Amino acid sequence: MEFYQSARGRLKPGGILQTWIPYGDSATLAAVTRSILDSFEYVRVYRSVERWGYHFIASSSPLPILTPAELLGRMPETAVIDMTEWVRVPPIQYFERMLGFEIDPAILLALDHAPAVALTDDRPVNEFFFLRRHLLTRR
Repeated sequence: MEFYQSARGRLKPGGILQTWIPYGDSATLAAVTRSILDSFEYVRVYRSVERWGYHFIASSSPLPILTPAELLGRMPETAVIDMTEWVRVPPIQYFERMLGFEIDPAILLALDHAPAVALTDDRPVNEFFFLRRHLLTRR
């Protein structure tokens, strides 16, 4: 949470923070989601196209809703080439796939069976993964 609040303070008006959470147990994912939601007014979450985690986009300003064509039109040609270097679909279809994986952050909060607490320096939820996993498997 402290990191996201610090990043928020450094963003220019209209600035956007993007972060990727590749993996994690349900408690950690819920805690990260809670931290981002508590730090920013506007948050959108997308499941990775390759199913490798979640991408969060957050801002203190409203996030524009752009079509795949609008997103593609804003990218330099070299960035489009980099983005699609390892995929065999046209860039517009790749953006359609990306945008099609948007999910409600509440779904990630609900992954944890307890109310999601923010991940903070004083509550390092992610540091106790093995202990939580061991306790859950003994039930």
